Amino acid sequence: MPNTAFTSFWLTQLWQRYLDLGQQQDKDLRPESLNRVRTQEERWEQEQERFQHKHDRERQNRERRDRKRRDREQKREEKERRKRARRLRQIQMLQLLKAPLQVLLLALLSSILFVLLAVLALALVGWFTFIGLLVTVVAYLLLIISRATICADFAFLSFKGSLSVPARAPKLLASEAGRIKALGCRLLRAQGLRRNGRTPLWRADAAENRLR
Repeated sequence: MPNTAFTSFWLTQLWQRYLDLGQQQDKDLRPESLNRVRTQEERWEQEQERFQHKHDRERQNRERRDRKRRDREQKREEKERRKRARRLRQIQMLQLLKAPLQVLLLALLSSILFVLLAVLALALVGWFTFIGLLVTVVAYLLLIISRATICADFAFLSFKGSLSVPARAPKLLASEAGRIKALGCRLLRAQGLRRNGRTPLWRADAAENRLR
């Protein structure tokens, strides 16, 4: 009997628990609970969309800033390139104007001779051979012009100092000139010593002291 009472008690408790769970599920499946869950899901989706939209907007702004920065850099480089090319053309024109008359006549005669040779080649050979020769000659002339441009650019950078010469260049040149003068004074002194005092040594000593 005690075992039967104990078993019936536990069966009653389990049945009550089962009924409670059923009532809880029914309560969760009510329209109010479902609406609350649906509202929370919609709110969470809105938050996710807002966060994604913000992230996309920041990425677009960053890409736009990078694109504008690259455009500015390209424009600045193009402007510097045009400025450098204009200065090189000015240097070439100045060199051409400063050239003697014989050089100008030689350039004119060379151009006339080139035209005559082109006409003669066109008359002697066919179109394809003429075009090949013309391309070869033009490539050779462009090579010569590019080398002359590089030399002019180097000379401009070395002596004019308007493109990329550092600000310390005059001081460095002055110091090099001072060293050369000091070396000349020492040579003069040594030469005076070799001449057994015929050259006044006080001049070399005074010049070297002034340099110091």
